[in-house]
Amino acid sequence: MFKAEQNELIKNLTKQQVLDYCTRFSQSGLKDNSKIWASMKGLLDKSLVGRHIARDPLYFLLDEGRDLAQKLLALAEGVEVVDSQDEATRDAQILPSSQPSGLAAHNWNDADSIFELEAGSYEIVLVIDQREKIDIVSLDGPMKIENRTLACGDFIWVARPKDISPSDRTRDLVLDYVIERKRLDDLASSIFDGRFEQQKLRLLNSGVRRPVYLIEDIGALRASNITSSGLAQAVVNILTHDGIGVEKVKNSAHANDYLTSMTKCLEKLYSNMKLISCSQERLKSGAASKNEFMTFSEFQTKGAKITNWTVREMFAKHLIQITGMSDRRVAVIIKEYPTLSALMDAYKDCNSEKEKEMLLAKLKIPDSNRTIGPAISKRVYACYAMPPGISVSDENDEL
Repeated sequence: MFKAEQNELIKNLTKQQVLDYCTRFSQSGLKDNSKIWASMKGLLDKSLVGRHIARDPLYFLLDEGRDLAQKLLALAEGVEVVDSQDEATRDAQILPSSQPSGLAAHNWNDADSIFELEAGSYEIVLVIDQREKIDIVSLDGPMKIENRTLACGDFIWVARPKDISPSDRTRDLVLDYVIERKRLDDLASSIFDGRFEQQKLRLLNSGVRRPVYLIEDIGALRASNITSSGLAQAVVNILTHDGIGVEKVKNSAHANDYLTSMTKCLEKLYSNMKLISCSQERLKSGAASKNEFMTFSEFQTKGAKITNWTVREMFAKHLIQITGMSDRRVAVIIKEYPTLSALMDAYKDCNSEKEKEMLLAKLKIPDSNRTIGPAISKRVYACYAMPPGISVSDENDEL
């Protein structure tokens, strides 16, 4: 956790991020996640680590834990440990080997801290999720490649300053592309079991402006519960309804060619561009200019998989299952009616069945001339309409 603060300016970590760091820095005999996590209770009990109780708990070092980590690191590096009871003196004696440049001035809670990377001062690095089984080979010269656990997607590209240590990722900026790689058979099974919609939502909510599905045309559908035509329609929907790019390749070798070509194109595209950091919120709002990007740390922290859903998010998950529904339509509906309860109240206020069916029809989709439309509006009402004789009762009423 101390390394996460040092190298990536991440102070609050999810359970999975803690485990990823433990796996990276622990000895080979200690790489059992269950054994690693068992020690967390002791750290919490001894007030070395704190925990934010939230949708997904976040863990962070307390002052005593940070001090202990500094001392352990100093001992490991053969540096003399300085004890001091005076906090001001202790802060002034932070070991140079364990304090990254500029860390003391960094405001952990300031998501809008801005820095710039001048043209020519950074290099483009292809970051591959370490769970991906692919070996990238470039025939057009050397490439910067790094394997890491990614919170979202399988491949991203970051701009990394040339003048800092490779282990210091505090100023890495995530560029405009995040790639989700899918074999054809895996795509079919993920559509059937519901993983596809969740993965797609995470791509769209990542803040990266150009998400792409890289589909490998291998793997027979065999016992799949989706037909070839249904699969083709899903791919069309990705392009038209969701605005996600689709690239089809024949096999892993062609996927390799695509990724190496993309890397070379991005190196050329950004060779003369100054890059500026910004928040994920600014990117998602559309206010960011083309040379503004979020940091890798923010991408990792905010792109993590959600396991504890809010009422609003669960309502969105329900809506996306309706035939013909897209993520943009869902966003419009939940902005007007944030919960199912709000939508049901609106239906109650309608004077006729026709009015209920058309309740959502005229809601406008941003940045287009399209609306939700009568067909989708009718389908939503059909899903949530109560059968005759049944109503949503107050808690004191008998059902």
